[in-house]
Amino acid sequence: MARIFILLLMAWNVSAQSRPPLLDRSLSLHFIRIPLQEALFTISKEADFNLSYNSSIIPSDSVINYHCDKEKLSEILSFILPARVDIKTSGNSVILLRKPEGELKKKTFVITGKVTDSKSKKALEKVTVLDVYGSESTLTDASGNFELRLSYKYKELVLSISKNGYADSSVLLSPKKQELTLQLIKTKSRSNEIPLPKIENIPVKPVEAYPLSKLMIPPLLVTHSKNIQGYTKRKIQLSLTPGLSSNLKIAGTVKNDISINLIGGYNYGVEILEIGGAFNINRTNVNGVQLAGMANLVGESVYGLQISGAFNATKGRQSGTQIAGLGNLNMNDFVGVQLGGGYNQSKNLKGTQIAGAVNIADTLSGLQLSPSFNKSKLLEGVQICSGLNMTETLEGVQIGIINLAKQQKGFQLGLINVNKSSEGISIGLLNFVENRKFPRLGFAIQ
Repeated sequence: MARIFILLLMAWNVSAQSRPPLLDRSLSLHFIRIPLQEALFTISKEADFNLSYNSSIIPSDSVINYHCDKEKLSEILSFILPARVDIKTSGNSVILLRKPEGELKKKTFVITGKVTDSKSKKALEKVTVLDVYGSESTLTDASGNFELRLSYKYKELVLSISKNGYADSSVLLSPKKQELTLQLIKTKSRSNEIPLPKIENIPVKPVEAYPLSKLMIPPLLVTHSKNIQGYTKRKIQLSLTPGLSSNLKIAGTVKNDISINLIGGYNYGVEILEIGGAFNINRTNVNGVQLAGMANLVGESVYGLQISGAFNATKGRQSGTQIAGLGNLNMNDFVGVQLGGGYNQSKNLKGTQIAGAVNIADTLSGLQLSPSFNKSKLLEGVQICSGLNMTETLEGVQIGIINLAKQQKGFQLGLINVNKSSEGISIGLLNFVENRKFPRLGFAIQ
């Protein structure tokens, strides 16, 4: 049995379920001539994460001055740490290691072992065992056993052990053949879901639950994504399909600056640009430009431009533009423009929807334009349609063949205007209203 140096204690309370991912947590700091080691432990306490490092890489006489206001943890650590320090994350832990000084001769070896529950001693199935440096990973079998084959060129090997419902752990090893016995402490299951307001007729579900995702993402990748808390950041990734990616089996836990997918990709998120021959699937946020031949699916927010041949779907907030040959769907607040060949839908829209057939928004502050059908619950903007405009509360303008409103407090222009109650102005050939306070222009029926 190999000797194992435990880098960190496993946390009993995994409170990060409701917080941002580890590297995205924001801090405000004010350090004046404080020892770097003391600063690191202050930061770990404020951001609530486990910190582990070899004291030899952080000199005891190192002193810093540092000030920031709501800066991300990733940016803080990169600024205050010496260039020779490599920052690795594992679940709710930050591990500081000495950067490899030149590559050693690559050697191939196998690490085997077993993972059990620390209390019941029961074998744990589908635990992620990950090589933090190289991103090679595996899952334990029904007996809790695993085998990890590595081709390695560094002096140190860090394994991360993760399972949803258990506190994460990491071990520092010598890179050689060995057999391990590992235990995990049970906690509450983590949820990656963000709270969302209900959107009419659209079920809120994880991005992996879309039919396209079920078809194209291997279950192994989804399991690793559920097990590993947080993400790893990389400049660029290339993939043929989600299962054949430069990010290997942990593609769903990697945030990339640039993502190029020949057929399709599956990522934690994207910061600058993503291009997919057929589709792009991201578990969290996308910033920048996202282009796909068929579909873009995003599990949280989008800030920028989405263009696809068929369909764009975003679960979180969105600011920018969606353009799709078939339809666009946003399940939260949208600021910008939706252009759909057939269909646009958003929870709360401040901007413009232009569709070949149907536009739907709960709250609309802007413009809906379509030849067939526009619908909203609260209209504070303009609906223009050569077919039917429908809203529950009209505080703006409806222009169409048929205009429907339960409460009409704005202006209607159409052949037929139908209102349950009205305090505004309706101009049309036929105006139907149950309770009116002002006369109508045209044939009015009360």
